[in-house]
Amino acid sequence: MYGDSQAVTIRVILVADYPEKLAEMKSVLGNNSGIKIIGEACSCSEAEQLVQNTHPDLMILDLSRPDERESEWQELQNSLSGIVRMVTFTS
Repeated sequence: MYGDSQAVTIRVILVADYPEKLAEMKSVLGNNSGIKIIGEACSCSEAEQLVQNTHPDLMILDLSRPDERESEWQELQNSLSGIVRMVTFTS
């Protein structure tokens, strides 16, 4: 609701195919008071386990080279569809 004095915090999991990308994402998002980073993953299996264990509001995926393991990442997105909201981009 607009004008509500209660701050909303979005619980986020960061997923990237390289640790350096995770660090970049964390530096950009980590200082935002409305975002709480509750986990990080560099693989599909880590990401799936984090979602099951932490129940985030949002999962942000940065796939630097999606063609290398495209089917694996697509399977992750399909398996978690309806369980967690996702934003996916490539850099």
